Amino acid sequence: MTKQVPTSKTEDGKPLDPEVEKVRRKMVRFFAINIGILMFALMAVLAIIVYKVTRPSAPSGAMATGEIRLGPGERVVSQSLGDGQLSLLVEDGNGSRTIVIADAQSGRVVARLKITGGE
Repeated sequence: MTKQVPTSKTEDGKPLDPEVEKVRRKMVRFFAINIGILMFALMAVLAIIVYKVTRPSAPSGAMATGEIRLGPGERVVSQSLGDGQLSLLVEDGNGSRTIVIADAQSGRVVARLKITGGE
C-alpha cells in the first residue's frame, strides 16, 4: 500500500472542481505559513537558551573587603544588609546611638545618623 500525496486530481484521475482546488491551495499556503512561524519561534527559543547558557555568570565567590572605622568606645549593636548597603547601629560608651550606613562593596561610609531624644 502506498501513501497518497495530495494532488489536484481526484481518486479516479479527474481534475478537482475549481472551488475545491482554490480551498486546497489556501490550506497548503496556510500550512506552510504556520510551519514557518513555528520554526521561527522554535529557533528564537533555542537562541535564548543558548544565550543564557553561554553568557558568563557573575563571580559568585567574589568577597568584598573594606574597613569601617568606629570611634573609641563604640560598639556595633545590630546590623542589616540590603540593596548593596550595610546599616550598622552603633552605641558609644555614653549610651548614645548612631546609625552608620556604608556601601557593602567598598566599605565607604555613606551616612552617619545620630539618634537623639525619645526618652
